[in-house]
Amino acid sequence: MKRLSILATAAVSALAVCSFVAPAIAADGGAPAPKPAAVPSANPAPAAAGEASANHPAPLAPGAETAPLPAGHPMVAPDDESGDDGEDGAGMGGMGGAPGAPPPNGNGGGTTDANGIFRAPPDPEMEDPSLPPGTIAVRILDANGMPVPHAPITLGILKNSVAKGESREKVIREADANGVFVFGGLTVGSGIAYRVSSPRGDGTYAAMPFNLPSARGMRVTLHVYDASGSIQDARIVFQTALYVEVKDDRVQFEQLFAVFNFGKVAWIPGDAVIPLPPEYTAFSAQQEMSDTGADAVAGKGIKLHGTFGPGRHDVTFRWQLPYDGASELALDVGLPMHVATARVVAAAAPGMTLSVDGFPGAQSPPPEAGGQRVLQTERQVQPNDPPLRTLHVRIKDLPTAGPARFVATGIAGVGVLAGLAFAFGRAVPSAAKKPRRRERALLLAELEDLEHAHAEGEIGPKTYERARRELVDALARTLGDAAIS
Repeated sequence: MKRLSILATAAVSALAVCSFVAPAIAADGGAPAPKPAAVPSANPAPAAAGEASANHPAPLAPGAETAPLPAGHPMVAPDDESGDDGEDGAGMGGMGGAPGAPPPNGNGGGTTDANGIFRAPPDPEMEDPSLPPGTIAVRILDANGMPVPHAPITLGILKNSVAKGESREKVIREADANGVFVFGGLTVGSGIAYRVSSPRGDGTYAAMPFNLPSARGMRVTLHVYDASGSIQDARIVFQTALYVEVKDDRVQFEQLFAVFNFGKVAWIPGDAVIPLPPEYTAFSAQQEMSDTGADAVAGKGIKLHGTFGPGRHDVTFRWQLPYDGASELALDVGLPMHVATARVVAAAAPGMTLSVDGFPGAQSPPPEAGGQRVLQTERQVQPNDPPLRTLHVRIKDLPTAGPARFVATGIAGVGVLAGLAFAFGRAVPSAAKKPRRRERALLLAELEDLEHAHAEGEIGPKTYERARRELVDALARTLGDAAIS
């Protein structure tokens, strides 16, 4: 969708973030401010290292590592020291030089540059021809690349089939002293996906989902981090973009938070509420490949959830406000702490204006071919500026529906009703039943189209109710006429 591309390129200036992070955190009582950092990639990978998982597995009870799997589940290698599971002959034990086990020495940790910004290591999922098919070799490392002994490891399994639909299960096992566990005997193919996750403290971290290839196994390295609820400890900086579009009887908003964690401690958001106008409705959050996201708090705003490990995490969500057709719209939208850059974009009708308190005047860039004309304004917060915690948005000179439109609509409605009364209100010979059935079929098709448009958000609730009522009345009239004739 075009508005998503607008949000994704919402002047997300990496330079602004890096120059903002240290002074802002130091001002809030964090570590002393280092010099501005070197500029990272302006478009880092959306699934940064330390991708979070909201599902925190329960601690392993004694003997849980040898607990039986669900009925019908493929074999999972036991965690022994011999390197021989005695089942598949592949030697898929926990460690001890077992085939396919990652090397025991620590490696693959992140680095901290001279400005104090932590560069997270990758969490790769790689095909490995040295591993037998149906095998996943997992290694859990900390931020410094050292093994995490006896770390709990959860293997999430998603099965999808035409006959049985979607089913999910998970298996929890414990790594050995070198942070390693090897799963064996797993189902291969595109109809089943696997995801490896592991908790540490209050945080949970996950690799990206993957399918097992038919001819070889997979090797997964996953880093886990200490976690904190303090935005200073985690060195969190936000970029935000707000897209506004005025529709029939509502205003639709789409909002992006790009959350940058420049430290080596993961951030757990807690219960802090980011305010939205109290009358907001129709909240929905975009499903991402990670488990970080946003939840609605009715009448107040939204809360972030998940574990925001080092790197970048994008959270996108939508909401609506009722609109009474006025020519001017003013609202306040809350923001989290440590916002470095913010952009507001509005789909623009002819003559419409957009302003945001404290922001430069809105501009209208040339639209893409066939694209929507927009107005936009952006602000980059300087180190000495007061925190940006609220967007005060004003949209003026919106097109309004004048009385002539309502008069024309009323006349058209009367004409439609008169036509329906003429067509269906009089007794007709039985030979006319076929056209009547055809009319009912057309009305039912229109009703189905209306329901689809409403479900997709293409029309507002008032328009939907009015149109649905008229269609149902017309349908009822045809059925009544059929009974009379």
